[in-house]
Amino acid sequence: MTKKNRLMVIDRICDEFEANLKAGLAVDIEQVLDSAKPESQELEIADDLFLELVALQIIYSDNRDAAADSLKSKYPEKHGEIDSAVQQ
Repeated sequence: MTKKNRLMVIDRICDEFEANLKAGLAVDIEQVLDSAKPESQELEIADDLFLELVALQIIYSDNRDAAADSLKSKYPEKHGEIDSAVQQ
């Protein structure tokens, strides 16, 4: 699959995630990743998708630092990526 197709899949999943955040719905990155797992593994986009979802979660948070700390607790192996998302 082409890079363009991979980006379209990431964009589609992130659009839905963002719409839920804007609507004030409680959304969990892990649930989104689990539901997209077959597609993301096949397309090898799991890491990129994770970073985009983290960035959206932080952007739509009332407290970016608290959101980042919560995500770091949940995903301790991804501290650097989460810190990068906070700085965006």
